[in-house]
Amino acid sequence: MAISKPTSSKTLHFKNGGTVSSMPLPPKGFDPRKADPRKLIQYGYPKRPDGHPELMAVWERSILGVRRVPLTFSVPVGPRSTTVDGGFSAPAAAPHFAGTSVGPAFGYDLAWVAAEMTVPNLYPRGASGGAMGALVAITNGSSALFSSSGVSAGLQMSVQASETPWAASQSCYFSGQVMGAYNDPLIPDGFFFAGSDDAGPDAIRAGDLVSTMICLVDPTSAIIFYSNLTSGVGGSALVRTPSARAVSGNVAHWHIERTGTSPTDGLFFPVPHFGRVFFSNAMAFAQAADSGDFLAGRLLNSGDSEPIHMVDNSDRSKVLVSARSVDSRTIEFSSNR
Repeated sequence: MAISKPTSSKTLHFKNGGTVSSMPLPPKGFDPRKADPRKLIQYGYPKRPDGHPELMAVWERSILGVRRVPLTFSVPVGPRSTTVDGGFSAPAAAPHFAGTSVGPAFGYDLAWVAAEMTVPNLYPRGASGGAMGALVAITNGSSALFSSSGVSAGLQMSVQASETPWAASQSCYFSGQVMGAYNDPLIPDGFFFAGSDDAGPDAIRAGDLVSTMICLVDPTSAIIFYSNLTSGVGGSALVRTPSARAVSGNVAHWHIERTGTSPTDGLFFPVPHFGRVFFSNAMAFAQAADSGDFLAGRLLNSGDSEPIHMVDNSDRSKVLVSARSVDSRTIEFSSNR
């Protein structure tokens, strides 16, 4: 069950009205630590979190240690995950995902979300192989499933079955989604792969440490910054949401998600075995509503809410992926046989 990657382009226009575009590379000598905030946005860098040392450490680690390459985008052929709003009261379980979701206090809007992850080795679950997504997201949703709008970004991973498990073929790509409401047939999802003809960010292998950040630019657009900290290569994308659907949201997510041909109908592919996966530096930032000042806000941690486990769609007593908070900013995911 490999995820295939068709011909790509520097800009995609989705049927839901959203778009994703590659951001221009910075000029030689550009220093994002000293640049004017408007220049940071112009060249595809997330806002610099001045005044917040915890966020600044993650920002510098993901931004300064990589060589920028231009991204190209494609709509995947095969399984893809579908980000959904949490909508569950912990402790709880869901057939779609495992992980945590947190929201800011009234009067604050989520403006920034990030996490790092070491890419696991995947092993087929039965003859069908397996596929899954690992992502961060900002959504503007309600308690009902499939009612979110917003942006998600992370990895899509799949593995093909083989007679010899150690010879199974694994594929992994950076990915993202520009979301509308799933219960509205006029606004389908805007799912994409992000890669590079330079064999940069999409040359992702098991054992690589990768980082993903989403940072709001304005109420309807956001910058996604992808980094492969092992290979030292990164890229930036600008996403715009469908008309009248705000990126600025009230829920931040850190999820391992199922993939399928029609997740809204429960048609999922098997979740591969992966042992354990850790999301580290899993943080979000909420700034005061209608304020562009990073100093006027509050830090949120993935450990601020109880994790949700992924269960089998046909047998809710069977846990496929369990999640637990190791500390305030680290989530452990375990695949269960």
